[in-house]
Amino acid sequence: MTSEMHLLGESIQEVTLYAWPMLFLYGDNNRFDEDSRQLLEMMRDWAEEFEQWWAGNIEKDATFLEVHDYVEDIEAFTDRKCKEYIKNFT
Repeated sequence: MTSEMHLLGESIQEVTLYAWPMLFLYGDNNRFDEDSRQLLEMMRDWAEEFEQWWAGNIEKDATFLEVHDYVEDIEAFTDRKCKEYIKNFT
């Protein structure tokens, strides 16, 4: 496994752990009647999007890591993505 794959794997885990309860387990189990495989694929896409954003900012800004926390940023990103997704059902 390459370093890039390892970092993406970590992002996939973080996004899934944070988003899964919001999208699949919230209230009634699977309240949006979604296919779990499709949700997991979407979460992997989100993780890839986040990882590209994170890595791009590190490359552009030498001070980025001084003011940003990986876990806080990925949770905020995932929260925003979940809220956007849920809007499709309300």
